[in-house]
Amino acid sequence: MNLPPRPDKSWIPRLGNQQVRDIVYSPDDSNRAVIAEGEDGLFRIHYQFWETAYWPGREGAYWSPVGKVAHFADSVAAARKIVEDEFRVREEEKT
Repeated sequence: MNLPPRPDKSWIPRLGNQQVRDIVYSPDDSNRAVIAEGEDGLFRIHYQFWETAYWPGREGAYWSPVGKVAHFADSVAAARKIVEDEFRVREEEKT
């Protein structure tokens, strides 16, 4: 059986005129939050999941966005806290 590849942690998305400041992964690496700073100094959190539904087809596996920007913060530390809380809640919902 041809299993899909593990999530590619080396790929950093381009987010217009926002600068990626950090990427936080869920415990199983299947989800991530890209923390990017906008020109206005606000930090935006872009959630993505590792899409393997089209593996091993032509599109392969890739990071796919989860909705639109879900959260804003005034620092990288505050954004990380939001992400940690979000991933914790998601893990609790699985049980």
